[in-house]
Amino acid sequence: MTELVERWQGGDVSDPEAVEALKSIEKEVLKVGEEAGEQAAERAEYAIYTHLTEECPDAFESDEKAKFVAEDLLNTFTERVDRDYSGWEINSSTEQEIEELILDVFAIKYDRPDLIDDALVDAIRGYLINNYV
Repeated sequence: MTELVERWQGGDVSDPEAVEALKSIEKEVLKVGEEAGEQAAERAEYAIYTHLTEECPDAFESDEKAKFVAEDLLNTFTERVDRDYSGWEINSSTEQEIEELILDVFAIKYDRPDLIDDALVDAIRGYLINNYV
């Protein structure tokens, strides 16, 4: 982008050409950001799924059910937790929101409050935060 600006300032690139080039760069940057977000989601979901199937092997009737729970946790996280500011991952309100969403998913959506303990909440919160930072 710096090279483009220098070429524009030097008169080597016209205004319309510079605008088109900047739009192209913006599309590439947004695509890279989107791919990074998708990878973070995949890693977090896999970590949660693995925890549920290995640390709580009898919690769900099938590994597929554990996968649905992991997906629901991730979807709820992305919907409810504001990650658009620096330091979101260490904010106490973020930690509280993540704990609440974990409780909501396990206790309300899946009627499994018996699975909730500090170790599970800490693990899932860690998977979500660490994969999105």
